[in-house]
Amino acid sequence: MKLSRMAITFAAVSMFWTSAAWAQSDLQQPASAQYDLYYADAQDESPSPSDAKKEAAPSADAGGGCSSGCGQCDRCRRQWLPTIPDSCCPLDCPDECTWRLFDCWNNSNCYGISVTGFAAQSFTWNPDNPPDNFNGPQTFNDRSNEYQFNQLYLSAERALQDDCCDWQIGGRIDLLLGTDHRFTTAGGLEDTWNSRRFYGLAMPQAYAEIGYNDWRVKLGHFYTIIGYEVVPAAENFFLSHAYTMQYGEPFTHTGALFTYKYNSQLQLIGGFDQGWDLWEDDNNRMSFLGGANWTSRDENTTVAVAVAYGDENSAVNGNPPDERGVYSFVLTHKLNDRWTYVFQNDVGRQQRGVANGNRAEWYGINQYLYYDINCCWTAGLRFEWFRDDDGTRVAGFDAANTSSGGGFAGDFYEITLGANYKPNANVVFRPEVRWDWYSGLNGIGGALSPYDAGTDRSQTTLAFDVIWLF
Repeated sequence: MKLSRMAITFAAVSMFWTSAAWAQSDLQQPASAQYDLYYADAQDESPSPSDAKKEAAPSADAGGGCSSGCGQCDRCRRQWLPTIPDSCCPLDCPDECTWRLFDCWNNSNCYGISVTGFAAQSFTWNPDNPPDNFNGPQTFNDRSNEYQFNQLYLSAERALQDDCCDWQIGGRIDLLLGTDHRFTTAGGLEDTWNSRRFYGLAMPQAYAEIGYNDWRVKLGHFYTIIGYEVVPAAENFFLSHAYTMQYGEPFTHTGALFTYKYNSQLQLIGGFDQGWDLWEDDNNRMSFLGGANWTSRDENTTVAVAVAYGDENSAVNGNPPDERGVYSFVLTHKLNDRWTYVFQNDVGRQQRGVANGNRAEWYGINQYLYYDINCCWTAGLRFEWFRDDDGTRVAGFDAANTSSGGGFAGDFYEITLGANYKPNANVVFRPEVRWDWYSGLNGIGGALSPYDAGTDRSQTTLAFDVIWLF
């Protein structure tokens, strides 16, 4: 079975990169714009270390192209067929409008509030056909051989304007309905109103924002600034997520976050919150959240550094809360008009994070490489190494997931090869093939290995999803 999975992976990788090279050889026109890796309409526009990586990828919805109508060109002709000339899809892509369900509201400028959203649904094939129907500790697309409606995402935002020398007031509310709500639950909020096993509602952001000159402050519930990958599906390249994002970082915070724009290249961030993924503080001890974003003068390189530090509940029953800290470093560099490279390093630790009272540590390295084939296609590769040094972080969600007991003290690796196909400004199709493997001690709770219901130390999954922006 392992040989067959490796054969599937090798065949998929070979076909994918062969098609990418073929498409590249046919492109004759100069490239001058980067493919839209992320979709700014679904983003939080206030700056943060996790936002800095996205600034080099302008949205197809940005610019003045939409103000004069949505003149879409025939930009997605079948370039992989050599008989059809390549005259429509260079990287100098035309502006396109994103059709919006609430377009009339947005254009009427009602108090400056815009309402946008998207729907994301997926299917993941696991050749092992695990009897518990879970892809081990893999999250978001965690169900094997099963359809998932991952996210129906809706945002209402009054964004602050850049370079405004006066007082401003704004804010944002995000709602997420679908199977992904399970991974974004904040204590004291979503866990009080969700009772269904897979489908439910989350409110990952609800904050007010105040700006004056170069200062901004968020007050309320907001996404973390730690790391590279984010919760909204439309802002990530890959369908599946890295272990680092799911198990090594917080998702949300509740508190206050200040941002100071030192100059056009540097932003400084700092604030306090109630801890990791908490709406209500469970120990009455505030935590620190801060970092910095730097962008080069040519805007080809960004660096984002972020730290979260504070007292979290101890893993030892009856003991007081103890220190937990995580640091994240993200470097994004545009190598040329087609290639973009991302490097991420996280290190986390917690005193008495292990049930025996010892300190728990986790750390890892993620690397991403993106290649813009044309205006419609982008290829991507992710390689991750994540070390759960004491077996305290990685564990499958849901009690029926055999790997839910965790205790995997060792190294997790994953290689993901994927693509984004964007036929127009409203739709993106994301296929991927992923290979996971684990090296370390046996787990606890009945799962000796992380995959195939506790019987295997590696797995291959093939998945795809479709995102529709509205």
